[in-house]
Amino acid sequence: MERIEKILAPIDFSDHAKRGLDYAVFLSRQLQATLLLVHVMQEPAVSDEEARCEIEKIGERLDSVAFSKMESGVPIETHILRGIPAVEIVKAAQNLECGLIVMGTRHGKRPSVEDGEGIAGTVVRLSYVPALVIKPPKDEEGTYEVEEREEILAGGLLR
Repeated sequence: MERIEKILAPIDFSDHAKRGLDYAVFLSRQLQATLLLVHVMQEPAVSDEEARCEIEKIGERLDSVAFSKMESGVPIETHILRGIPAVEIVKAAQNLECGLIVMGTRHGKRPSVEDGEGIAGTVVRLSYVPALVIKPPKDEEGTYEVEEREEILAGGLLR
């Protein structure tokens, strides 16, 4: 197994993404890896000037997040990408030669086919780079109910 030198942490500034970021910072420190913070903007239906303003605002927010994690001693880079979030995350992890993707998700339970798999699920399915998905805390809405969890662990929903 190769040493992980770069960890990609996608961030949309949600609480779920920030939870994933905390894990990414911890792992980066433990592995002495560079942390790459990535935000993906979906293609805006706005003018070029409005898009530039939006990129500037996002850049400031990314820099603020990076600055807040500086005390960890982890080297941090920031990247703003445009496109479909899951696709751009997978491409960035490969193009930036990351050894791991660490991301939070709002899905605490197994998404149904009707719901889709969410960005994190799509990243896991498409990426050749290993991905660690951090689920929300047990008490947040959307996590497994006790009975459903027991059924899954017993093999009821995994067949």
